[in-house]
Amino acid sequence: MNYKDRYNCWIKDDYFDSEVREELLSIADDEEEIKDRFYKDLEFGTAGLRGVVGYGTNRMNKYTVAKATQGIAYYVLENSKSEEKTAVISYDGRIKSDEFALIAARVFAANGIKTYLFKGMKPTPEASFAVRELRTDTGVMITASHNPPEYNGYKAYGSDGAQYSTTDSEKITEKFNQIRSYEEIKIISEEEAREKKLILDVPDSVDNRYIEEVLNLSLRDDIDKDINIVYTPLHGVGAENVLKVLDRRGFMNVHTVKEQKKPDGNFPTLEYPNPEDIKAFELAITLAKEKKADIIIATDPDTDRVAALIERDGEYHKISGNEMGYLLMDYILSEKKKRNELPENGVLVKTIVSSRFTESIADDYGLEYRDVYTGFKNIAKAIRELEAEDKGEYIFGYEESIGYLPETFVRDKDAVSTTMLIAEMTAAYKKDGIHLLDRLDELYRKYGYFEEKLYSVILKGIKGREIIDKIMEEFRSNYPEMIGKSVLVEMKDYREQKGYKADYVYDLGYDEKENAVKYIFDDKSWYVMRPSGTEPKIKIYIYATDKDKDIAKNKVDEISKVVDDIIKNIEDENN
Repeated sequence: MNYKDRYNCWIKDDYFDSEVREELLSIADDEEEIKDRFYKDLEFGTAGLRGVVGYGTNRMNKYTVAKATQGIAYYVLENSKSEEKTAVISYDGRIKSDEFALIAARVFAANGIKTYLFKGMKPTPEASFAVRELRTDTGVMITASHNPPEYNGYKAYGSDGAQYSTTDSEKITEKFNQIRSYEEIKIISEEEAREKKLILDVPDSVDNRYIEEVLNLSLRDDIDKDINIVYTPLHGVGAENVLKVLDRRGFMNVHTVKEQKKPDGNFPTLEYPNPEDIKAFELAITLAKEKKADIIIATDPDTDRVAALIERDGEYHKISGNEMGYLLMDYILSEKKKRNELPENGVLVKTIVSSRFTESIADDYGLEYRDVYTGFKNIAKAIRELEAEDKGEYIFGYEESIGYLPETFVRDKDAVSTTMLIAEMTAAYKKDGIHLLDRLDELYRKYGYFEEKLYSVILKGIKGREIIDKIMEEFRSNYPEMIGKSVLVEMKDYREQKGYKADYVYDLGYDEKENAVKYIFDDKSWYVMRPSGTEPKIKIYIYATDKDKDIAKNKVDEISKVVDDIIKNIEDENN
C-alpha cells in the first residue's frame, strides 16, 4: 500500500475517529505533508518511538502508541518468567503525554498485564527506578526528552530498569511489525481496567524511596551550603524532585526561574528546550545576575540530562558535557578515596564519542574503564555485565551529551542525582577556597587539554535521509588519511565491526553493531560520524588533546573544516 492509499484508508476507515478525519482532511492539498505522514510506519527502534505528534503512520498518536504497546505486550507475555506479568508507566509534561500514558496502560491491561500508572508527571530516572522498585517486567516513559515542542516519544524499559537491548528491541520490533491492522490491538476502558485491578496507581513509597536513594549518594557534608544556586527545569518535570533534594541537602539559597518552573509542553519561553544550547539559559542568566548566583543548573524536560554555568567576574561560563563528566569523576573518586570507599575493582564507563580523559583518570586511580556505544542503554548494559561477571564495581558513567549516572539503583541517566552532586561539589570546593573553573584547569594541566567540537548536520525528509546515507558511505570508502599534520593511524567501522590499523584488519569485538565510524590520528586527535537514531541528522564529534590548549583547538578546527567540506560537496551533488 503506497502512502496515498494509507492516507485515504485513515480518512475512510471507521476505526479512526472524527478527529483523525478532520485533521487529515485539512492537509488534503499538501502532497508533501501527506507523503511525510504516511510513507512509512513510525519505527520502533532501540529507544522506542519518537516523532512529531499528529495523525498518520509516521507520527506519534494514540494509534501508534497503542501499536507499540501491543508489541511489547506480546514480547512480555512470550518471554517473561513471572507468574503475574506487570508494567509501570510514567510520563512528562509534553503535549499528549498523559493521554499516551493512559492509552499504553489500557493496552497492557487488556493483555492481562497489571500496570502501575504514576498519578502525575515524573522524571525519566524515576521511571527506571520504579521498574526496579516494583519489580515489573517492563516499563514505559512517555517523553521526547529535549526535542522541539511538536515531538513526543515512548521509551521502553526491560525488567532491570534499562532501556531494552538491541537484541530485545529487535524482538519487540518483530512483534510490532507483525501487527497488520490496528484492530488487532487489544484495549479496554480505564474504568474496566481499574475495576479488575489491572491499572493501579504507583504507590507513594516509590517517590520516597527514590529521593532517599538519591540523598544517600552524598559524599561530603562539610560544604558551603550558603552557595547561591539558580535552577531552571526548562518547563519540564524536574522542579518537584530537584528542589526537594536540594532542600533536604540543606541548600537554602536556591532560586528557580519562575517563568520556566511549571511543566508546559509548548515551551513558551524557549526556541529549543535543550540545556546543551546556551540560548536555553537566557532567563536563568538574567535571574542569576540579579541574585549574584555562584552556579546555574538546568535540567531538560524529562530531567535525565543536566547542564551548568559557573560564575566568574560577573559572567557565566558554560561547562561542556565532557567537562562536567571530568569534574564529577574527579570529585567522586577523590571523595570516595578519602572515605576509604573506592573499590579496588572499580570501573568507569563512557561512550565511544566521549573524551579520552576517562582513560587518563582511570589509569591515575588504578581503575578499569569501558568504552560503549552511544546511548545510556549501553552504559546500563555495562553495569549488567559487571554484575553478572562479578569482576568489577561500577562507579560512574557518562556521555558527552550531558547525561550522567552516579548510581546503579537507576539504569538511565539521572539529572536529579547529578544536580545534587554538582551543587555539593561546587559547595565543597567553595568551602575549600577553590573555584570550580580553577579545579577544571588543574585537571587539564594534569591530564592534558581536551578540546572538542560537537555538532549536527540536519537533513530533513526522505531526501535528507538519502543524503545522510550517502555521507556515511563516502566516509566509509573515501576518508582523508591526513588532516593538517595529523596522520590517520586507525579507522573503526562499528557497523561492519572492523578496525583498520596499519596493514591489518581486526574485529572490534562488540556483540552489537552501530552505524558509526571513528578516525584516530597519530597525535590522539579523532572524530566520529554517526547518524541520529531518532532525529533527521548526522552527528559529528571531534576531539583533540595537547598540553597546549591553542594547539588542541587548532587541530579540532582543521578536522572540522575538512569534514564540513566533504559533507557540503555531497549535499551539493545530491540537491
